[in-house]
Amino acid sequence: MTTKYLMLEPWYGVRTLYLHPFSDENGLPIYEERIVIFHALDENEAIALAEAEAEQYAAANDCTVLEYIMCFHLTAAELVNAVEVFSLMRGSALEAREYIDRHFDTSSERARNVEEN
Repeated sequence: MTTKYLMLEPWYGVRTLYLHPFSDENGLPIYEERIVIFHALDENEAIALAEAEAEQYAAANDCTVLEYIMCFHLTAAELVNAVEVFSLMRGSALEAREYIDRHFDTSSERARNVEEN
């Protein structure tokens, strides 16, 4: 059974970045990217809500909010499986594998690696 949540527009996914006070095993600083959704009247209100939430998160997790926010308007009618909550498009001259390695899979991510079967 799929649970559905009515999406009374507008909802926004807001991306924020953080610097943590600890380092990885190589002594490199740890940065965190979060995407949180907010129900707001417009993009400006969503960003204001995200800024307040980011400060609370940073205080609770002893990290620093970085001066970077990106906002995405969710257009789905319902919150169900596979609803897009964030999208970013950019042009690049890199080949696909190089693009992934440069921007997403740099080998310094603190994420679980799921092997293909």
